[in-house]
Amino acid sequence: MFDRTAVSAGRTPRTRSGRRVVLRGPAAAGAIALVCSLWLLHAPPTAASVAGFGDVGEHDFFADAVQWMADHEITNGTAPGCFSPHSPVSRGEAAAFLWRSEGEPAAGSRHPFVDVTAPWQQQPISWMHHHGVTTGVAATSFAPGAALTRAEMATLLWRLEGRPSAPDHPFVDVVAPWQQEPISWMTDAGITRGVTAAEFGPERTITRGELAAFLYRYRGEPEVTIDTSARTASRCHRGGTPAPDGASASIPSDSQPPTEAPPTTTSDPGAPPPP
Repeated sequence: MFDRTAVSAGRTPRTRSGRRVVLRGPAAAGAIALVCSLWLLHAPPTAASVAGFGDVGEHDFFADAVQWMADHEITNGTAPGCFSPHSPVSRGEAAAFLWRSEGEPAAGSRHPFVDVTAPWQQQPISWMHHHGVTTGVAATSFAPGAALTRAEMATLLWRLEGRPSAPDHPFVDVVAPWQQEPISWMTDAGITRGVTAAEFGPERTITRGELAAFLYRYRGEPEVTIDTSARTASRCHRGGTPAPDGASASIPSDSQPPTEAPPTTTSDPGAPPPP
């Protein structure tokens, strides 16, 4: 008998005494069939993917939003074939998403934040600061690597819209004074549906899928054509965290349970504007 693991690994098989085995005829065909079957067993699965992202299915609640973001070059994903919808969003990433969704406008003036050093963050954060969308976590700090909460994202969008007024929201877990107007406006505008009928989850870290849904709804949910033509062999994690109360992750909700603790720094929207 020869070692079949050698065949599956592409090595020359040997007998138990160590002698090389030369396969011919039916034996060779059988060995080839074995190699092929083992390769198919361990090959990455292929699946229809939205906008080429193997971790976004066409029935996910953020599918239209991700397709729209890809169509308008607001996102390139986190890696080839990956959008990572259940991963948290940093403050620097959120700034870039907002800036790209606005058409990458000129910054106007340079931001004052000493902790913003990455080249790709300069124009987005300068533009946000110039237009009063962000005040930073301090007069000279933006905390670009800190995770963004759902309430902070609500406030950034609210400021971008011009701080409109709206009827009161229905969420019992929204108690901070600075959160009231932004979340009331988002609810009234149909941008958020909350994590339940009575909860918004303001301190939960926003995920990439949630942010995509917020931006897409903010833009009025423009019509998109879901492109599933690309079949992606992706090892991106697709499952994510189950939706609240055991509901399907494909329900039209903008929320998933938190994936990371909220930032410990003073949040931008809640901090008073620098002098």
